[in-house]
Amino acid sequence: MSSMKHIIQFCNTYTQEILREESYENFKRIEEIITGLSNAVGEIYILDSSMRMHVAAYVTDKIIVTDREFIYKVFFKTKLCELQPMVRR
Repeated sequence: MSSMKHIIQFCNTYTQEILREESYENFKRIEEIITGLSNAVGEIYILDSSMRMHVAAYVTDKIIVTDREFIYKVFFKTKLCELQPMVRR
């Protein structure tokens, strides 16, 4: 199982859009991220794959297992921030 790929996806609860996706060698870092998000007090900010900032509230998470990967889907109620950061690419 150590050769399995671990992917975390940050998803909009209402649209099911994947805002951002990251891969990790093992689940430990993903577990830390999900624990932190689910216990967050106050607003959460997510920078999506298009470099747009969203303010978000954690809703739930689920794990999908395939033959080659674990996909950790984390769902949020999101709203695009009125003020967007200037991000260098």
